[in-house]
Amino acid sequence: MMMTRNFIITIILFIGIIWLQIHLSKKESKWPGLILPILNFLLATFMALTMTPAYYGFSTTVNGVVVEETRGAVAGAFGHMLSTFLFLNVGTVILLLIYLSCRGNVNRNKDLEKMAIKDLE
Repeated sequence: MMMTRNFIITIILFIGIIWLQIHLSKKESKWPGLILPILNFLLATFMALTMTPAYYGFSTTVNGVVVEETRGAVAGAFGHMLSTFLFLNVGTVILLLIYLSCRGNVNRNKDLEKMAIKDLE
């Protein structure tokens, strides 16, 4: 029961975000449609930089004796940061695709209006 409710809330949230992105992308100015992709990108960057496990690059000591040393710590930390960043930016790509699609329609409509005005002259 609880899982179904959370699933429904998540679906409603996703639909709301997509509707908002479409609505903002159809505005006269191009900037409102870029708000959500930029926010998602910044959030993904922040999370990738802060969610990397802190144990990369450290060694474990017991009574002053090194018990375990992490090898390849820099590569492991970078790989984790990169995979987290790419995974979290899937939403950014989807929002940008919605933006580009809507902006193409807006620009096409503007061009049609300009042609109609020229035809009336």
